[in-house]
Amino acid sequence: MRRSIALLALLACGGVQALTADQARAMASGDTDARIAALNQAIAAPDERAGAFIQALADDAVKVAGDAVLVVRDDQAFDAVTGAQRPLPEGAEDVVNNNRMRGELATALAALKLFSADAAVRAAAVIELQKDADPARLPLIDKAWAAESVPAIKEQLALVRAAALLA
Repeated sequence: MRRSIALLALLACGGVQALTADQARAMASGDTDARIAALNQAIAAPDERAGAFIQALADDAVKVAGDAVLVVRDDQAFDAVTGAQRPLPEGAEDVVNNNRMRGELATALAALKLFSADAAVRAAAVIELQKDADPARLPLIDKAWAAESVPAIKEQLALVRAAALLA
């Protein structure tokens, strides 16, 4: 329940760069390669709404109805972009994530946690990213490395960066 409330709060608040309807649609529908490309684009310049939407995708809480992309929590539907509550249209389809997409969502969420205020959360995110050092995440890793103030975490980020460059 707390997770749902926190995610809804994130959906309702604006970020520096807001999630767009096109980004939400691209992450929610289409073939897996296109969805992953859209996911990587969204996390390159992350904001709270994108993070909340990615979490909703990972939680299987997203439905698509025509052009509308909705996050459904506790039988209530919310526009993925604005956070506004909306009626759930009949015929809204669940977004289905295959195993590859689930792995990408988990890695994207770990990447977003690199900017947490909590050093323990950041350290855990680095460990998660070490499992899949994707070159597409280099801009995000570089940004996190530049902002990191804990030497041990910064050192681990440098190793993740090196692995991504080798990949």
